[in-house]
Amino acid sequence: MKTSMIVQIYSFGYHLSGIPRDSSGHGGGFVFDCRHLPNPGKEAQYQLLTGQDPDVQDYLQAHSIVEAFLQDVFRMVDRTIKVYTERNFKDLMVAFGCTGGQHRSIYCAERLNQHLHEQGIHTVLHHTELTEIKLRIKLAQATPIAQSTVENAGVTTVEIIFCDLKCPYAEFPEKEAIDGARSCRTFSALWCRKLKQYVAKNAPCAYRFGSRRPKAGW
Repeated sequence: MKTSMIVQIYSFGYHLSGIPRDSSGHGGGFVFDCRHLPNPGKEAQYQLLTGQDPDVQDYLQAHSIVEAFLQDVFRMVDRTIKVYTERNFKDLMVAFGCTGGQHRSIYCAERLNQHLHEQGIHTVLHHTELTEIKLRIKLAQATPIAQSTVENAGVTTVEIIFCDLKCPYAEFPEKEAIDGARSCRTFSALWCRKLKQYVAKNAPCAYRFGSRRPKAGW
C-alpha cells in the first residue's frame, strides 16, 4: 500500500503509565485492551521476560485466541489506513494495553509493527514501560551480596547498578537537601522504596551491595 501516513504504535500498562497521549494532536486513535488474553506474567518462568523474548512469544502464539485477536486488529487497522490515505490523513495512533505493559501489549505491538512493515507502511514503535521494566528485571536478578571480606564487595565485573532516578524503586525524598546519611548537607539523597530508607544518589546500589559497596572504578 502506497501511503505517506505514519502509524504510531504503543504498548503500555494500565496499572503504570496508562493510555498514552496522542502526540499528533488529533486526540487519540485505537486503544486495544489485551488483558483478556492469556497472561504469561502469571507463570514464574516468564516473569523476568518481556513480549520481545522468544519464550513469551511462543507462549502467546500457542493460544489461538491471541492470533484471532491480532487478525481482528490487523483488519481494522488496515481498513482505517486505507480510508485515511484516501482522505490524505497523515497520522494514526494504535495502542495496546495490558496490566503491566510487559508481555501481552509488547507482543501485540511488535506483531502489528511487523504486519505494517510488510506492507511498506512507516511506523514508529513505542514501548512505554519497557525501560522501567528492564531496570526492574535487572534489579530482581541482582541478589543482595552478604557482607563479607570478599575483595571489592564481591564484584567481579565492571557492570555496577547505581542508585539514581532510572531505578523504578527510587524517588525524590520528602524532605529537600538531605543526603544518604540523613543530614542536611547536600541534595544527594533518594528514597528507596525497596529498602524503605534514604540512599546516596549516584552511589552503587544500596540494595544490591548493602553498606559495603564496591568502588565505581573497579
